[in-house]
Amino acid sequence: MISSADKFSMSNNHQIFVYGTLLGGRLRFPVWPKNSISIQIACTAGLMYDLGPYPAIISGNGWIAGEVHRIGDEDWPETIAALDAFEEYKPHDIATSLYTRQLVDVELADGQVSHAWAYFLQDVTIQNGLGTKYPLVEATTTINARLCQVWNFKPTR
Repeated sequence: MISSADKFSMSNNHQIFVYGTLLGGRLRFPVWPKNSISIQIACTAGLMYDLGPYPAIISGNGWIAGEVHRIGDEDWPETIAALDAFEEYKPHDIATSLYTRQLVDVELADGQVSHAWAYFLQDVTIQNGLGTKYPLVEATTTINARLCQVWNFKPTR
């Protein structure tokens, strides 16, 4: 039986939702090994925390603003491998991964809902400090997040 995530990864429409330092023009954007076919502003459900040098998201009833990068079939293997390594996601050893990669619903600026991979914080030690050692990033502090408000985005998970 093929899971929905496996079906998505075999499709011709590979998409990744990013936030924080991997956004276009930001500090870690050069990590991307290939150019995206398209980049769209988008929102997904979750909560973002400031870990100091970078943000992290976890599941939650808030919303996160970011970008959806569409990657071509020929560039997908190299791109996803580079991002997995950067995010310290180990598909064959999730227990020791800093992040996990999950398939999420995203709402694009044109109102369409699509699916994309996103990296969620996995490390329990860090999670224990969320809200105390690491502050919640208020959703209204970025321009992209304000766009999510304008779209009246409603998290669905």
